Amino acid sequence: MACHIPFAYNAKDGHLVRTIYPDAEIVRISSETASKVIPQLPRGMGVWMDPAVDGFERWPDVNDNWKKHIKTFAGWDSIGDKTFQQKPSLATVEQFVSEVLHGCLKAAQKASWLSVPQLPAVSDGSRNKINRVLADAAATWRAKEKYRGKLILPVILTHQEHADLKTDRNQRIKSARTFRDCSVARAMRVDWDRQ
Repeated sequence: MACHIPFAYNAKDGHLVRTIYPDAEIVRISSETASKVIPQLPRGMGVWMDPAVDGFERWPDVNDNWKKHIKTFAGWDSIGDKTFQQKPSLATVEQFVSEVLHGCLKAAQKASWLSVPQLPAVSDGSRNKINRVLADAAATWRAKEKYRGKLILPVILTHQEHADLKTDRNQRIKSARTFRDCSVARAMRVDWDRQ
């Protein structure tokens, strides 16, 4: 088994996976671009679908294709709203998560892994509430749909001090563990979303 997981964002990346990483057990792709990537992948390669909801960090400057993608899910406008993030409605979040994760499975019916929808962490912790409810909703969806694949929790950092400063780092680790436990995720992935 290969010890790498390639990430493919477009058809060219899919071709590179097929030619350079054909031994990879699984490839991570975005539900936003899955239709372009999947045809390029080797047969039998596992798929890790990411729902691509972290683009809210760059709103309104995010590209039009992402906007078109995210607007197909009920509640998208609430999830990106800073006021809503402070007091998220469970019903709205559960509907959004259900639609997003179903969208992942529609894009790749045999997705072995799915990323838990999460927003990038911010220094003041103001997204902790929404991320907790998103994690809870993913666990609810998994149980309801009897999804047998793995859920992966993305921990998306936006500032260097999230990793460099001990107090900040410890808070991120504590929050990540809480969200992992809430979502019943089998693993976590740490990523930087630097501006």
